[in-house]
Amino acid sequence: MRSVGRVLALLLLIIALPSSLSAAVLENPTPGSFQSGIGLIRVWACEANQIDIVFDDSMTLQAAYGTSREDTQETCGKIHTGFGLTINWNLFSNGLHTVRAFVDGQQFGSASFTVTDQGQEFLTGVTENAVLKNFPQRGKMTQLQWQESAQNFVLRRMPRWRTQTSISVWSLRRSRRIIVDFLNVIKNHELVTSS
Repeated sequence: MRSVGRVLALLLLIIALPSSLSAAVLENPTPGSFQSGIGLIRVWACEANQIDIVFDDSMTLQAAYGTSREDTQETCGKIHTGFGLTINWNLFSNGLHTVRAFVDGQQFGSASFTVTDQGQEFLTGVTENAVLKNFPQRGKMTQLQWQESAQNFVLRRMPRWRTQTSISVWSLRRSRRIIVDFLNVIKNHELVTSS
């Protein structure tokens, strides 16, 4: 009975929300995430005249509108629902921050996240490559490269994924032995065929 009451309360809340709030999502940053370099505040909303992004209750910026989001077609009945705001996380202090997203003055999303800055607004004149061992799986290595325009490391080379199940060395040795044994039998004996 209690779960039915919760479902009804949730449905009433959704019905009572303005239509612009019932289908709006703050996708990035996500709660508990880590941010650095140049990032994108990513939002979609079915109906909105304006999306405001508020950082730490002290700085308000307006997100740009109009990106195509085919994944919102079913929910919104249209695809031009994307909002975005490019942000330089180096302008923030190291540590915990909060973002709140508003559609036409009504809050629809929030997230707390951790920023790691690079000690200056825009790091220039550096190049570096790095290797992540055992990523994306054990025994694989992924190459990273510093990209100044992103103020972050980007994937340079990923290992190719195998589409077949890998065969163990034991299986290969056993298969080889069976084939060699079979060839020896043929070589040493005449095949008798019935006609």
